[in-house]
Amino acid sequence: MLFRERQERHEKEFLRKVGNAIQLSLNQAGRIVMSYLQTETPVRKGFLKSQNGYEVEPPFLIIYNKAPYAKWVEFGTYRMYANPYMRRSIDMSKRGIFDLIKKNLGAR
Repeated sequence: MLFRERQERHEKEFLRKVGNAIQLSLNQAGRIVMSYLQTETPVRKGFLKSQNGYEVEPPFLIIYNKAPYAKWVEFGTYRMYANPYMRRSIDMSKRGIFDLIKKNLGAR
């Protein structure tokens, strides 16, 4: 019985550490994506850029823009070409995010 209790304690500790590492990684990944997003967002008056944001809801990182016209800029319309600044920012930050997650989880 003592061995089983010790094993359960170690499992709980391991899951807590992994959960903390994931939370830390997601927050850092959000900052990485936001830095690219701030440089990639098209600017006329700056409202679109000011509405960029992210939320962490483990196991998800949610990147968003609150501007009502952001979807039209990202995906285009029949009168306007798409300017996929959000997808471009995410693609540019993927390598850094993977390296960050490996580092925070202790992978070699």
